[in-house]
Amino acid sequence: MAEKNDIAKSDKLIISNPIGGELIMKRLSASQKGKKFKEVFVSEASLLAGNITQGALQVANQAMTVAQIAKQAPNGLFTASVDPAKLSKFKNGTLTTMVHGGEKKLEHFGFTEVAISGAINPAMVLSAGMQVMSMISGTYYLNQINSQIRQIDEKLDELIQFHHDESIGKLKAARRGLSEIAVREIVDMADVNEIRNYKKTSQEIQEEYLYRLNRDVHNFVPDKKGDKKKLDNLNFQMSIAFEASKLSLFTELIELGTRMKIGGQSELIEGLTTQLKNNYKNSLYLNIDYAADNYYKIIKSKYQTEKSIKQKNNNKIEKVVNFVPVWGWGVLGKTVLQGTVSIKKNIDISTSNKKEVKRRESLDSLIYDAHENKKIETIDVTIDEMLQLPYEGKDILYVVDGNRQRVFVPEE
Repeated sequence: MAEKNDIAKSDKLIISNPIGGELIMKRLSASQKGKKFKEVFVSEASLLAGNITQGALQVANQAMTVAQIAKQAPNGLFTASVDPAKLSKFKNGTLTTMVHGGEKKLEHFGFTEVAISGAINPAMVLSAGMQVMSMISGTYYLNQINSQIRQIDEKLDELIQFHHDESIGKLKAARRGLSEIAVREIVDMADVNEIRNYKKTSQEIQEEYLYRLNRDVHNFVPDKKGDKKKLDNLNFQMSIAFEASKLSLFTELIELGTRMKIGGQSELIEGLTTQLKNNYKNSLYLNIDYAADNYYKIIKSKYQTEKSIKQKNNNKIEKVVNFVPVWGWGVLGKTVLQGTVSIKKNIDISTSNKKEVKRRESLDSLIYDAHENKKIETIDVTIDEMLQLPYEGKDILYVVDGNRQRVFVPEE
């Protein structure tokens, strides 16, 4: 049976799970004695229940150096760099110590025999520290996202001139609702449900305008007088769908940040980050260049078809004119007709070229606006950072003294 001082002699503490995984905490090296940490306080009832939530956690106001903490830790200090995804796999773990013997052989001792409460899983104590850092990160990212999402209003205000008041109003209302949740100090599952409603709204509007766009593109008929208006309308529909796609991604980011603040949802957060990664990869927001180019290729083919028809008609007329003998119209008459046909062909070619320029300018304008929009925002960076959160290692300080387990997190 292991003695109480086995922990004091240990180089490592190991949490093992039933499937053979190990989470290793190493004794803190002397080089880290200057670092500062804050103690995390959590009720024993929460630890026993395995449910650490936002209201059950408190963090010390005053940070302490490792040297100061060491004076209160006769068995020494242990640290591990853990991430939520890994830590969640040890909720049913057991703790052992690993001691280097004189011949550097390894011996394992059951942790429950080393004078510590066997009812409290050490992984849950570490989870309390991880949860505090998750809440801090959640708050940080929600504030950052809130500052980014406000920029959507500016673009929607520009689009309001097309008088689609209802759809734009819904997007603006969703944006305001998301901002209100992002700045709340205390959040709960009711907020998550509200976020999901906003996501549903943004996705419905995106699908509505993509449907309109797809219909209008395929029904597009070149019209000398109405082309500009038609192209402007297509750009508008694409722009609304683009903003709705962006807002949908914001809802996913805000849900992640909100769940991080609520606590106790590491496995779900891991799944949501995978979902965000896939949705971002396939989003209109990310693929605006490709989507716009595909739609405008269809428009281009309409112009090319119109050009081809006119060329065929002009060629037929030219053949008729050339076929008629000179005596039928006279030399002068035939020359005039041939010149007229030639002029018409040149005019048609010039008109087709001008239409292609306008189409290209319309596409370039849409893509330019989207790129300028992205330059101002940093949502791509935020998404990239939040996708790493479930797998981002955090240094946690662990102290065990008799039946008492304590956990400390780095000072921010």
